Amino acid sequence: REAVRFGSTGKAVWRVPPPPFPVRLSVRRDGEVFAIAAGQGLVRLFDAATGRDMGGQRVRHAADHLALLAVELADAAPPKRGAKSAGPPVRPTLTAVVAERGDVTLLDHLGQPHWTVSLGATSGAPDAAHDRVVVPSFDGVHSFLLDGTPAGLYDVGAPAVRAQLDDTAARILVLDAKSRLFLLAAQTGETLWHLALPDDVSDVSFAPDGGAIAIALRSGAVEWLQVIDGNAATGVGSSGGFS
Repeated sequence: REAVRFGSTGKAVWRVPPPPFPVRLSVRRDGEVFAIAAGQGLVRLFDAATGRDMGGQRVRHAADHLALLAVELADAAPPKRGAKSAGPPVRPTLTAVVAERGDVTLLDHLGQPHWTVSLGATSGAPDAAHDRVVVPSFDGVHSFLLDGTPAGLYDVGAPAVRAQLDDTAARILVLDAKSRLFLLAAQTGETLWHLALPDDVSDVSFAPDGGAIAIALRSGAVEWLQVIDGNAATGVGSSGGFS
């Protein structure tokens, strides 16, 4: 196995070998950094432009799911005078690492564990934006501020299988085990709207600006919803999906 970046012509720009026993790949929202999770809790970060290995860290639990967040650090060390640059500096990254059994660790911009919590419930892929991290679980959606402070548990009446934030972290898109889709206000937990989906939904994805939702069906069809005024949703087309 290897990680490969393809250019606009379809040719490989670079190839890098992954760490042993890779299990997950995650790309930061701005596309500048990606991470590979591997066996024994290993997480390695790479520069997406060059494939450069940016270092790794092991957490004290399995690394089944990842989410990356770019941060601005006023005290980030500038490059040494006379040092050769491989290109524009890459912004520091925080990495949320989740084990399916419910352990959650946030790695700081130096790759060191900043905080760890155990949710005590089966958990899925996290998401991170602006000032918080969200983790879907059997109990609902757990939310944490970047310093580890609990910011809420959103109970949607069924296990949450997907939770995604918009770029401002003002809204959370949640898919539950009953194939229901919710848009929640992150600050209050208020349900802005909810929608019952077909039973054959396999996944959902929230546009970074919160303006659209893609819904993938097991048949291979994709349904698109547009979010109006930040709240209401309306269908805007599909590739053979439901209407």
